[in-house]
Amino acid sequence: MSEQNRNTLVVALAAGCVFALGLGIRNAQPLFISAINSQTAIGYATISLAFGVSQLMWGIAQPVAGAVADRYGARPVMLAGAALIAASTMLIPLAQTALALTLLIGVLGACGAGAIGPALLMSAINRWIPEAKRAFASGVVNAGGSFGNFTLIPFAQFVIGLG
Repeated sequence: MSEQNRNTLVVALAAGCVFALGLGIRNAQPLFISAINSQTAIGYATISLAFGVSQLMWGIAQPVAGAVADRYGARPVMLAGAALIAASTMLIPLAQTALALTLLIGVLGACGAGAIGPALLMSAINRWIPEAKRAFASGVVNAGGSFGNFTLIPFAQFVIGLG
């Protein structure tokens, strides 16, 4: 394998891993609706609303994250996104109101996931990968998101089963 092909693969796999974690965590969270309801007593409908807001905000956050990354660079935006996902996930059990839960799941977590979403990842890797290899890299990144769902969602369900 040539040096250029190896570098393309490494960059694409790294971006795919980031997308796998972001999408896998984001899509595994709804498995915990019952646990969230037990901890917060907010109710299934309100928790479901928070996840619905999350879907909307994930889509809105991606172009905003891209614009911020154009100004400050992709690395700080992605690091902030990872921190937002971690913080929101950690704080969910402490939410005692519908507003707090909606802000944590629907805004904070979704904006974090949007900041490490496919739009920003593809934009970032397109700067490092030659044009002839971008289709391959795009496939690897998108496969990373599917792999995150394939691994993290069953793992989350397994952890729930242990409890």
